Amino acid sequence: MTTRGIHNLAMPARIESAAATHVGRIREINQDAVYERVQKTVAGESLALLIVADGVGGHKAGQIASELTIDAIRRAMGDMFGDKKIDVTRPLSDIATVEVVRRPAEFLEERLRRSVEKANVTLFQYAADNRDEAGNLGSTVTCALLKGDMAVGANVGDSRTYHMSNDELVQLTRDHSLVYQMIEAGQLPPEAVYEHPQRNVITRSLGNGEFVNIDTWRRQLNPGDQLLLCSDGLWELVGNDDVIADALRSGPPADSVNALIEAANAAGGSDNIGVVAAQLHWD
Repeated sequence: MTTRGIHNLAMPARIESAAATHVGRIREINQDAVYERVQKTVAGESLALLIVADGVGGHKAGQIASELTIDAIRRAMGDMFGDKKIDVTRPLSDIATVEVVRRPAEFLEERLRRSVEKANVTLFQYAADNRDEAGNLGSTVTCALLKGDMAVGANVGDSRTYHMSNDELVQLTRDHSLVYQMIEAGQLPPEAVYEHPQRNVITRSLGNGEFVNIDTWRRQLNPGDQLLLCSDGLWELVGNDDVIADALRSGPPADSVNALIEAANAAGGSDNIGVVAAQLHWD
């Protein structure tokens, strides 16, 4: 049995992850994009970047939007993984090097936030430069940055991140959608998020303006904890947190991802499905 809060500090944390998308059973174009990257730091602990983006827009505009979102965030975070080029929206000179040690969670959260800002500017500029093909191009995003047992995340839109710890599944993100807003205001029951005819109307997305409001979160992880990032094509179709939790219990992240995609397709597969799963280990 795992004791929460007690870690073997001499043994660096290891992050295992997997990612996959599926076009579903109805649509012809997959507008979901996923990304996962895990590698060791100089200190021997794992560093991971996880992203799910769900594009919106006519014809292939949504597919372009989600791919641009993934690429912009990946590039903006690249220097943390040893890539040479640093690509952020504004310099990090306001965060002193010593603060990286004193306030690591704040530093990681700010880096991730700025990478999402970069993605927003990238989509906004693409739409301005390609008005005929871009149309109403935009994208949701949910992403997480893990360093050892520390996790920070950011999201825009209705793609979600969940945290599974000690068999308890918690939604870390808040949907930026009309129905979710009405549920929070007490105007609709919670189950409306799965049933209401306007449930897919989102109130916030990347690419709709030069600036975007980004939600962030922080979480301390324990051995065995799991993170799940997914598009609405998963959580809305599955429609049951117990099904999601059971899939995360089914085995390593690769097995969980496959089980979740199968569950969404078994529920009709009426949307694209994007899934990234990660688990923390102390070997």
